[in-house]
Formats: sequence, C-alpha cells, structure tokens
Amino acid sequence: MQKIKFPRFVVAKSIYDEIRATIGTKVPETGGALGGNPTTGEITRFFFDEHAVRSTATYSVAAERINPIIESWNADGTHLVGMIHSHPKSVHEPSLQDVQFAERLLRRPDNHSMPYFLIPIVQSAAAGDFSMRLFAVTRQAGNCVIELPYEIRALRETGCFPITCPTYRKTFVRVRDSYDLTRLHQSMAIMVGCGGAAAYIEDLARTGLRFFVLIDPDTVSIENIPTQQTYRKDVGRPKVEALKERILDINPRAIVTIIPSRLMLSVTTAFGLLCMTKLRVTRRLKLV
Repeated sequence: MQKIKFPRFVVAKSIYDEIRATIGTKVPETGGALGGNPTTGEITRFFFDEHAVRSTATYSVAAERINPIIESWNADGTHLVGMIHSHPKSVHEPSLQDVQFAERLLRRPDNHSMPYFLIPIVQSAAAGDFSMRLFAVTRQAGNCVIELPYEIRALRETGCFPITCPTYRKTFVRVRDSYDLTRLHQSMAIMVGCGGAAAYIEDLARTGLRFFVLIDPDTVSIENIPTQQTYRKDVGRPKVEALKERILDINPRAIVTIIPSRLMLSVTTAFGLLCMTKLRVTRRLKLV
C-alpha cells in the first residue's frame, strides 16, 4: 500500500482549552468543527455545534449552522480539517458511521483537494476523565482509520475580520495580521484640515479605520495638485467632499462625516458634537 504522509499536527492551546471547556464538559455525543491548515497540520479554529441533533449514542452535524462558519473560515484562509465529537465512556475510537461520514465528505467534488479528514474522539469529563485522540480518514486508505499523534502548543492565531462582508475581507486580507482590524473598525479620526494631510488620511483608510470626521472650509484649486493629494477632476470641489469620496473608494464600509467650514465652536462643544455623531452610528449598527 502507498505510504501515507501526514503533517505534524499541532492543536493551538486556546483551541484545545475551548474543546475541553465545551465538548469536554458535556454529555457524550456532543461535537463541533475544526479548522486550520491541512498542509502544516495546525488546528487553529473550533466551532462548538451546540444545536446538533444528538442522542445518547449518536451525533448528527447541524449543517445549516456549520456551513456558514466554514465559509467565513475559507474567507480567512482557514479550511475545514475535521469534525470532533465525544463518545460514551470507554468508547475511544470512531464508529463505522463516523468513518462513513468522513468518506462521504472526501468524495464530494468540491472537496477534491482535501487530503484527509480528521475525526477526533473526546472522552468527556462528564463521563469520566477528559481525553482527546486524533484519528484521520484518507482517500488512499479507503475506510481505514489512522490514529495520529499531536502536540498542544500556543500558536500565533491568524488575525480575524470584524465583519463578514466579502469585499471587506478581500480588501484587507493582506494586512489582517499587521493591524488590529477589529479595533480600527471601531475607531475614529478627527481631521482638522484636509489639504496637506490628505495622503495621510487616505493611508489611515487603508488600515481599515472606519470613522472619519473631516473639517476644512477650502475647495481644491489647481495650485494644490503638486503639494497635496488632489487631482484635476476635483478642482472646485470642497476638499472634504473629494477626500470623503476617495476614503469610500478605499473602504466602502467607512463612515465619513464632513464639515466644510471652519471650526468655530468651542473645543468642548465641537468634540461633544462629533462624539454624538459616532454614538448615533454605533447605536444604529447594533440594531442590524
């Protein structure tokens, strides 16, 4: 038989701890999905399938809930690598039904690049001592089940996206490990003067910063072109209006408030007004 090569499997400690705190404390036949990198063997995602159909002897995946999770993982560059669930006390290995489930998934046309499918078995602390054993089904070995060693280690987890919008994810996929996108998606920049600072403001938009308040009474003139981030098509337009358009072209999910006038209010009044602008938007977003 052809020799089967597996990567060295590493389960992120945070994922192992989450499995132990969920599946590992519930009654048997409780489970969830595992995500990671099938090439390196790193397991970095876990979704607890708390609404699965289960009995004292069977566990059935709630596909309508798990499939959207898998799609969001795929957008992050993470792939489904297996399904994990617990067995009754002293049943430490996958059942025939578990193996057949893995084989069906491997045979699906859209899973042709999947080299193996993991079906780890957990012994829950609710039925005794907690344990987790890693098993795999592969294309080469048919219905043969292979137990594999694994390591538990702290891993640098891939940066997460704050929203599920596909366009947003594609735009910022290369910087998700460089910037805290979740924090930036909740942050605001208040810019007083949008001429010489225009290039800097655009760079802020490229980091995923979401809220902008632009304050400037001037319009774009042809003399601004050599020294400011301005273009001939914008000549005669308010600088804040032209800059808002460019920010939204970079990040359509940005919220940009423009004030095409001088900042004549007192500092306290002005910043109170600006904070209320963000507060109203935040409250609206919570209702969506």
